[in-house]
Amino acid sequence: MSNVSTQQESQASNPINTESNWKQEFEELDARFRGMFTVGEAKEHAKNELTKHDQIIKPIENRLKEARDILADSSAAFFSVSDKRAIGRTIESLEFDLGQAKKLREQSILKCGGLIKSVKEWEPKRKRWLELRKRSQDIERAKDMASGKNGQELPMNQSRRWIG
Repeated sequence: MSNVSTQQESQASNPINTESNWKQEFEELDARFRGMFTVGEAKEHAKNELTKHDQIIKPIENRLKEARDILADSSAAFFSVSDKRAIGRTIESLEFDLGQAKKLREQSILKCGGLIKSVKEWEPKRKRWLELRKRSQDIERAKDMASGKNGQELPMNQSRRWIG
């Protein structure tokens, strides 16, 4: 038990500076967040993907219904055997196309669901990333100003010490 209290005392007397490795933390978070959607964007992307797939599936379903209705109509009794076979092949082809389109839709739903889940898991760290990104940008702006980039340079009598 004294070992635990010794560790606590040591930590209290020597606090760890968590800001000392902020650049590494920023690089790791920046690599993650740079191309990542926000939760709202991920949901909007999923909605757009679903709409896109529905716009592919609906016409196939309509054509399939139309072909089936033609065969079910009373006038189908007067079709030739080759006409009935052609309509049957069309129905089979449309059913195959519909099955493929629905599989792609389901894959898209799973992919978008995974994306939304991932974004939600990382969302709590977004605020820290934005904070570190601003810090990095401020430092870069200061360095640019000091080096004469952007058409501005510090007067020669100004100190050029930088902390960081």
